Amino acid sequence: MLNAVSQNGSLAQGYDTPPSSTPEKTDFTSILKKVSNTVNGLTDKGKKVIIDSVAANSASQSSSDAPSDGKIRTARECLVDIAALLRLKGADKYNEPLMNLLKEAFLSERFDSSGLDRLKKLTLQGAPNSAKEDINALRSQIDNIAASCEKSMDPLRSYMNYYGRLFDSFFASEIINNPSKEMRESVRVIAYNIEDNFRLTHSAAEQTQLCKDLKNMLINDPPPWRENIPEVKTFLENSAPENFTNMLYTGHELAHALIIHLTVKYIMAAPGCYPIRSKISGNYNNVIKPQRRNLKPVKERPTSNRVGILLMHQHRDDTFTSAGNGIRPIDAIKFSSKKIPLHNQQALTYGSPLAVGMSGSANLLKSYFNHIAKRSRKFNIEQAKLLSAAELTYSGGHSINEAYTTFNMEKNKRFQPLDYRPFCDHPAIGKAVDRAWEGVLNQAIRFKRLAVDTPAS
Repeated sequence: MLNAVSQNGSLAQGYDTPPSSTPEKTDFTSILKKVSNTVNGLTDKGKKVIIDSVAANSASQSSSDAPSDGKIRTARECLVDIAALLRLKGADKYNEPLMNLLKEAFLSERFDSSGLDRLKKLTLQGAPNSAKEDINALRSQIDNIAASCEKSMDPLRSYMNYYGRLFDSFFASEIINNPSKEMRESVRVIAYNIEDNFRLTHSAAEQTQLCKDLKNMLINDPPPWRENIPEVKTFLENSAPENFTNMLYTGHELAHALIIHLTVKYIMAAPGCYPIRSKISGNYNNVIKPQRRNLKPVKERPTSNRVGILLMHQHRDDTFTSAGNGIRPIDAIKFSSKKIPLHNQQALTYGSPLAVGMSGSANLLKSYFNHIAKRSRKFNIEQAKLLSAAELTYSGGHSINEAYTTFNMEKNKRFQPLDYRPFCDHPAIGKAVDRAWEGVLNQAIRFKRLAVDTPAS
């Protein structure tokens, strides 16, 4: 049985699934081959994701803020911890091929076993003679980490997914704080289009009512980073039409994030956007909403200055905080269900962070962006999508994967997990990926749990 874990750590029964394979003798190559076999368990015909949960393992795992208890790791935790160990010991300087392979595996949508038999040789490749003894000791520690890889997938460990949440939070933060030139140009195009739609397709009375509706929507969805933007404060005090357009052209450093945030609300509320909404309402009702059925709202909506998609108990410092306060959607839902939808099963299996589920906001933005792209050569739709995914993650709503599952969704096609590697082709975005990866490694080193003595049981 699949055990789904709620945000407070409770377990719920789910789908029956066959057991995953057991790894061979505990060397690094066989562990990663086991990983490849596990994540490729979903067939092209859409069979149920292969997830096996051992009740004894689930009961023994705590919902700590560390990646796991240090005795049993997920496959991605093994990858990160081995890379962090190499960094900690200074071995990364002469193990660049291995470091790159570990990074590639972490960024990929699924692990590939090709070339993995070279990993142990790469551990020694390029090492100076004076370091041979240290490298042999390092190899033993790598073996210990690899031996701690889970022999069956435990959804408690998979849902916590500290490193996955951490990477997405770092990546989103990098994008929001350092948007590309194309992103800045694209949000200007979006602002112009919204203003034109607002003024040209609505009467004065409709504009006034629309602004009242938008004000209520903004009050009900206050991301922490938005609180101190002056134009937003003014609009919430007085929702006059001119104050709405002033928000579109704020000079605030987070203007690009605000435009994406406002665009979602505007498409939902504006009568002039009905043609755009009507085209994709079926996607939401028939595809997206059913994939979120196990995510239930809770009465408590805690206010905080947290950003990103780390769970509440995973925040250890002020790395992911903003200057203002607000409510993250991820803090206002509970993940607990008897049946986990296929999209969320797949996220748990592939190691993609699970936040609040498939993105309805991305569904709206996808339709609107296609509309704009036909009318403006200055609008870069791919950069606008990435900025939007980053804003949704930074606001504590969806993971990057949850946004892109919707962006990439095709009719009658199964869900596709996100491969982060193509982002590296853009110079500025590639740097954001690198900094996010470095952030994850630095946090792994901080846990001081890289020399594990106890293999997985």
